[in-house]
Amino acid sequence: MKSSKQPEKKKQLNKTEALLCTPFHNEIAKWQILESGEILVEYPLPIKPFFKSILQRFSNKPIPTPTKKLQLDEMGSLVWNMVDGKKNAKQIIKDFAVHYSITLQEAELSVTTFLLELGKRGLIGME
Repeated sequence: MKSSKQPEKKKQLNKTEALLCTPFHNEIAKWQILESGEILVEYPLPIKPFFKSILQRFSNKPIPTPTKKLQLDEMGSLVWNMVDGKKNAKQIIKDFAVHYSITLQEAELSVTTFLLELGKRGLIGME
C-alpha cells in the first residue's frame, strides 16, 4: 500500500493575529527616496526554469535577472517608511489613520490591502 502524505498547509491567521504581525522589507527589494519624497522600489522578476533554459541555449553570456520598478505614491511611501521591522501592522494602521485624519476602518482597509500587494510581489515579509 502506498502512503498518501499530504503537504502541510500553512496555518491561516485570523484578523487579530494578522494585525499583530510585524512587516519587514525583503532584502531583494532595493529602494530609494526620490526628490518628490516618494519611494521607488526595484525588485527582481523571477524567471521560470523552462524559459531560463531556453535563454541560456541562445546566449553565451550569463543571463541577467530582469527587474521591475514600482514607484509608490505619497500614501504608499508613508506606509513603506513605517515598515521598520519593529511596528506591527496594527500600529502602522493607527499611525496612518492619525496622519491622514481618517477612521481606523478606512486606514485598516487601505494599509492591509497595500501590505498584501507588497507581500504578493515579495517586497515585504511578515513576522
